[in-house]
Amino acid sequence: MFNANLAYATRLFTEHSTTRQEKLNILKRFDSVTSLTESKSTYKVIEGELGSKQNVTESVAKAIVSTPTSSSSQEVLSKRKHMKVHNSRE
Repeated sequence: MFNANLAYATRLFTEHSTTRQEKLNILKRFDSVTSLTESKSTYKVIEGELGSKQNVTESVAKAIVSTPTSSSSQEVLSKRKHMKVHNSRE
């Protein structure tokens, strides 16, 4: 029983990004397990819960890519050039 719980807990820790508190919670949940089928079932439930949580690096990368820029340097240069041409005509 101990080896099965240890194997499942280790697998969860290595396959998912977990905080210290989440790791402690996972271990506590495995402490109450009394059979191999219950151990496997607990693993699947926890894996499902962690699977819905996005990895930290993935969420940061997604935020960087999806963050709109206020204006590109090319747009600023184009506007300045247009203003200079327009002002010189007056």
